[in-house]
Amino acid sequence: PRLDWLEKLVAAARREPRARVVFGQYEALAESFFTRCAAVTYLPAPGEPVRSTASCMLHRSTWELTGPFREDLRSAEDLLFFRALDAARVPATHAPDAFVTWELQPDASSTFRKFTVYARNNMRAGLAREWQRGVARFYAVVLASLVAGLFFRPLLLTPVLLLLLRGARRVWAWHARDEPARRAAALFNPTRLLVVTWINFVIDAATFYGTFQWFVHDHIGVPEERETRG
Repeated sequence: PRLDWLEKLVAAARREPRARVVFGQYEALAESFFTRCAAVTYLPAPGEPVRSTASCMLHRSTWELTGPFREDLRSAEDLLFFRALDAARVPATHAPDAFVTWELQPDASSTFRKFTVYARNNMRAGLAREWQRGVARFYAVVLASLVAGLFFRPLLLTPVLLLLLRGARRVWAWHARDEPARRAAALFNPTRLLVVTWINFVIDAATFYGTFQWFVHDHIGVPEERETRG
């Protein structure tokens, strides 16, 4: 975290004495081209308010209202916590200058593994509607366009265009606070657009694989290989 991170959280709490939760901000530790593109792909745009336990200060009474984090989850427990905050109508405020850094996965393979874990635990948490359902709808359209392309060949380009448009939307949103000329230049940077699109696709593949793992091992109950060996 930045040196004044905690001070910023405390200052926000003093400005809003009714608040029982103070959310700060996080930024990517992006030192390579891949991680900079990864930040564009799946992090909130710069300046966008976020709710994250990575930068957060809680009043002790909050736990009495929300209950503890679920210990059986390796991820998504924070999302359930935010839902509990909303349900209990716990007053919250933001400290937009209370920054911590998040080290992103350095390559596609580690990104795939990380999001596989996220996807599986998202299903365990019962939050498929907030992630998996949207991905499934998107690929239903992709599949339909592929089938239609068997009869009208130009439609075979539709899946590629849809993936590129989704990547372009992320780039456009990421540069929302930039000058129009710089925002347009970022959008029409082909290398960056292709890498953002590729990372998005890797995350989608991890989403399906993590969901498959949940179905086989958690829903049906098939033991995992390491459990069988153990």
